[in-house]
Amino acid sequence: PISLSDITQTLRGKGVVIVVFLFIRMILLPVVIFFLFQALWPGYSLAALLLTGISTGVVAPFISGLLQANTPKGRELLDKLELPAAEASPAPQLPTVPKVQPPAPGVPAPEKLERAPVAPVRAEVTAPLSLKIPGLDAARAKKALVEFLQEQREIRGRARAIMELSGELNSITTSVLLAEALGSDKVELYFFLDGEPENQTRREQARMVASRLGRNLEFKDLRPILAAVYTGETGVDPARRAERIIFEKQAWLLDLADAHNAMVVQSTNKTERLLTRSAGQVGEGRTVFPLGDVYQSQVPDLARVCNIPAEVVNPTREFFLSQELGLKTAEIDGLLYQMLDIKISLARLMDLGLAEGKVHALYQKLRAAAQVRRSSAWEAMGAYYVPRPWTSNGNRS
Repeated sequence: PISLSDITQTLRGKGVVIVVFLFIRMILLPVVIFFLFQALWPGYSLAALLLTGISTGVVAPFISGLLQANTPKGRELLDKLELPAAEASPAPQLPTVPKVQPPAPGVPAPEKLERAPVAPVRAEVTAPLSLKIPGLDAARAKKALVEFLQEQREIRGRARAIMELSGELNSITTSVLLAEALGSDKVELYFFLDGEPENQTRREQARMVASRLGRNLEFKDLRPILAAVYTGETGVDPARRAERIIFEKQAWLLDLADAHNAMVVQSTNKTERLLTRSAGQVGEGRTVFPLGDVYQSQVPDLARVCNIPAEVVNPTREFFLSQELGLKTAEIDGLLYQMLDIKISLARLMDLGLAEGKVHALYQKLRAAAQVRRSSAWEAMGAYYVPRPWTSNGNRS
């Protein structure tokens, strides 16, 4: 076939001739023939159009022949323009891959080339199951959470924040993040007295953290309210009482937030958010959860980069549902991570060697909490997970 460069070389310097020729052949000639037939047989436009097409196909080559006969250069030009039909290009041949023959008996197999280990963010579904969850890039996560709190301040239009400082690691970590994001003078801290067995250690830790942040720890007594609710008529169901305490705390915080023109910040982490009716179900649109996508067992890593004292971080107690489920906090987080982040089926989770009843109990707890969960504000932490070591074949070590 004639290449485009050949045609370009032939047509160079003859633009006017080519335009005139193409105009005569492609436009003027069909129009003249059409109107000729239309004049001969008025009212038969469709027939005239059909005859125009046939006549153009017969007359155009005749005119081309005349031009070729009268102009040698035109002949060469027309030869170039009348491109031959493109030949059917053969189907591309896929490269043949030689079959790998097994080594002959007695001949050692060639050594395999080792690939550099790759650490994907998420495990492959076919990877060995494990109850370990990825660690947290705590420094990056802290920076992201501080920025998240600052964004929430702008979105909500409230420069101040209010939260419960219970003395637990979650609340201590959240208060430190909040003070760094908004400034200590913009944070109000409250400790609620709810009639539960008093934990003097938590109370003193809450005082210590508030003092380090340069804030006074305010105390709110919920005991009169709870005593009025739980009379002999209503009884005292522990689970329902716990939910009522959460409700009363959140109601207090929302009212105080309106009085101080502040946003409510909760210390609920991902494990609690997935398995319990957290305060997020009460006034969730007005509540911020900095730790909402951080698993319980990941909080200590975040706390350390917040310079929280070791005596607060290290003796971290088990998740409060651990005893009920018969699982340790690390096992609960590992199962949640496999279910929700890796999308492992419930049937395959049985391969982890845990008691089937415990896994099903956790699953039912997850479903029950999901029925009442609504969307609240938290920062996604998946991008800050640090994958565990992987072997060269792509499986977890």
